[in-house]
Amino acid sequence: MFFYISFLRPPLTQSSPTNQIHILPQISNDLRTEPFKFVQDIYYSWVGPLRHPVSSEKTITTTAAVKKATKLTTYRSSSAFKGVPVPPPIGVCDGQQWQLVLACSPDATVNSSIDLFDEEIGSGMPFPVISVPILFSSRGQGGKGVFSRKQERIQRVYRISNGGSGETEGTHPRELRITEQISFDLDKVRLLLLLISYLCKSITNQNIENLGQWNWS
Repeated sequence: MFFYISFLRPPLTQSSPTNQIHILPQISNDLRTEPFKFVQDIYYSWVGPLRHPVSSEKTITTTAAVKKATKLTTYRSSSAFKGVPVPPPIGVCDGQQWQLVLACSPDATVNSSIDLFDEEIGSGMPFPVISVPILFSSRGQGGKGVFSRKQERIQRVYRISNGGSGETEGTHPRELRITEQISFDLDKVRLLLLLISYLCKSITNQNIENLGQWNWS
């Protein structure tokens, strides 16, 4: 069974550059019906700043850098409903947009994505999650209540490789970027799993070069 990090309390769409981001991480199965029963360290990192301003409806840009991961909390089922504060990105400037990554490994560069060709995929390591862009600004943008408006979407990045060591040196791995609505839409989740399963079985080294970036929303 696969387990996923998600947000029981997602981050805000906008926050002051000096304020912490308050979230409630959750680890559960794909349908969110079975909680993760083991103790697991969760690390956070920031992706950004995004070079071009984008709305929260759009996907992560490939030009943003992944900052060093830092331990955020230790997840336990006994304290699963305890919120945690996340410090803002170091050096964040007013008007910038960043994305928050939660993963179970301190190697943020690798573990902000899920390698579909990893032979040990899903072997006890919950999958990471990425927030949609968070605007850091002390000026309210987007109308009344913008500083209390929570995000409604998350992203997951699935890495589609040629089998690790078999990749051509200097080639960038192909990625499938999926944007999910934060809801209990089980039909959408099931269809997503079928899509990923199909890709794992059908992608070959010959057609992988023709695969671009996909969005799921």
